[in-house]
Amino acid sequence: MISYDEEGELLGLVAACDRGLAATLDAQRDLPESERLTARERQRLLDAIVLVWETDLEAGSYDVANEGPEAIGRGATPDEQREIGLQVRQMIAPAAGDAVTHQTRNRAAIWILAQLGGGAGLSDEDLLAEYRNAELWPEAADTLLRLDRVEEALGLAARRLTVAFVLTRFADRLIATGDPIRIDQALTLVDGCLWEREGREPHQDHALSAWLEGQHADHGRPDRALELARRRFQNAPSRQTYEAVQTAALLPDQPGAPWPDLRPTLLATLSKRGDWFGLIDIHLAADEVAEAIAALPRTERKGRNGAIFGYSWSSATRRGWPPRPSRISPTRRSGSTSGWPTTRSKPGSAPTTTRRPSTWPASSRCWTRPAGPRNGRS
Repeated sequence: MISYDEEGELLGLVAACDRGLAATLDAQRDLPESERLTARERQRLLDAIVLVWETDLEAGSYDVANEGPEAIGRGATPDEQREIGLQVRQMIAPAAGDAVTHQTRNRAAIWILAQLGGGAGLSDEDLLAEYRNAELWPEAADTLLRLDRVEEALGLAARRLTVAFVLTRFADRLIATGDPIRIDQALTLVDGCLWEREGREPHQDHALSAWLEGQHADHGRPDRALELARRRFQNAPSRQTYEAVQTAALLPDQPGAPWPDLRPTLLATLSKRGDWFGLIDIHLAADEVAEAIAALPRTERKGRNGAIFGYSWSSATRRGWPPRPSRISPTRRSGSTSGWPTTRSKPGSAPTTTRRPSTWPASSRCWTRPAGPRNGRS
C-alpha cells in the first residue's frame, strides 16, 4: 500500500505499469499464435493488472489504473473474464466501518464488473441490483433514470439521497432533459425534501433553498424564488442572504416591484443583529456613503494590547468600491492626509500619519495603531 507519496512519483509508476500491462494485453489479439503469451504467462499478466488496480484503490482510488481493467473487458476470454468477475464480486460488501471507504471500494468493484462482457459482466438490471446491494444510492437512482423508471428513481432519491449536493445533482439530470414534466418533478422533489428535512441540518437546508431559488428564477417562477430567499434570510440574516433576496426581488418578471418595500426591513434586521460589517458593504454597494460612515464606529473594538480592530476600506476596494477615490475622503480623521489615523509623538507636536504596513492583512478586520504613548514613552 502507498502510504507516503508527496510528489506523486509512486502513483506515476502505478499509472505507467497500468498502461504497459494494458498495452501488452491489447497486443495479444494481433500477434501470431507462436508469439503470444503462454497460458501461464497470460494468467500472470491478468493477475498483475488486477493487482495494480487494487494498489490504486488502496492508495485512495486516484483513478490512475483504469486502462488495465478496460483492456480486460476488450481482450480477455469469456472464461478469464468470468474468473475475474468472481474475484471482484468478493470485494463488494455491505456497509461497515468508514462509509466513504466502503462506498469507494464497492463503486470501484462494480465499475470493473461493468467493463466485463458476456455472462461475466453486468446487464443493466444486474448493475442496478449491485448498486442497491452495495448501498450506492446515487448510482442506483441514475441507473433507474437511464432505464426510464422515473417514478421509481424519484422515490429512491427522496428516501436515500440525504446530502444536498447529491440530491440536486440528481435533480439537475431531470432538468437537463428539457421536458417540462421532468422539470416540475425535479423541483417538487427538492422542495418536498427541503420541507420534510428542514431544521435537521441548517447548512443542508441552505444549499437546497439556494438551488431552488435559482431554478424557480430560471423557469419563470419569480414569486416562489423570492419566497424562498426571504425565508432563507429570516433563518440566517447576512449580507449574502440579503443579496439573494435582492436578486429575487429584482427579477424582470417579479410582480409588484417589492424591493423598495423589502429593503428597509432587511436592513433593520441586520442592524438589530449587529452585522455592521455586512451593512457597510451593502451601503457601499448602493453608493450610500453617509450610511456606511455612520456604521463604521460600530465595528471598532479595542484589543487587550490597546490595538483597535475595525472595518478596513481595503475590503471595500477589493469589491470595486469606491467608483471615485475622492469618495473615501469623508472618513479621514483630523490631521491625516492619507485617510489613516494619526498619532502625536509629543504634546503640541505636529501630527504624523500612521502608515499602513505592507504586512497587514487585507481583510475587513484589521488593526490600527492607537494614538498616545507607547511602551511607556511620551
